[in-house]
Amino acid sequence: MDNRSEEENRKRSAKNYQRNKSKGTCSRGCGRLPVPGRYSCQSCLDKQKSVSRLRHYGITPTQYLEILDEQGYRCAICRILLSDTGPHSPDCMNIDHDHNTGQVRGVLCSVCNKKLGVVENIDWLAKAQLYLIKNRTNNVTKQ
Repeated sequence: MDNRSEEENRKRSAKNYQRNKSKGTCSRGCGRLPVPGRYSCQSCLDKQKSVSRLRHYGITPTQYLEILDEQGYRCAICRILLSDTGPHSPDCMNIDHDHNTGQVRGVLCSVCNKKLGVVENIDWLAKAQLYLIKNRTNNVTKQ
């Protein structure tokens, strides 16, 4: 087992990152070429995301793919099909979960995830709805 302290590991990682970045290879040291505009290769990015999903949400890569498959590879809210780029790309998909229980609810695009974060408070949402109804302009422009 590695006996280095967390601080030593951090310094070592930063040093390796700079060395690999300057060589033009993946910053994680695998030797592959990085994804354009990134410092890591796709394989290392995918591995990092898988580890993160498991650590934060308790789901494996297989479970993540099962969720996407159940949703038809679409955002669970807006139902827009995943695309190669933009807010509906796999890189921008977010795992939606209940912040009280930690239970995973589905996978959302970044746009819907941000909107849901605002409206998740049901009491606030009801007040906002009343405000909008009260201040409805009925398509009449003020002059």
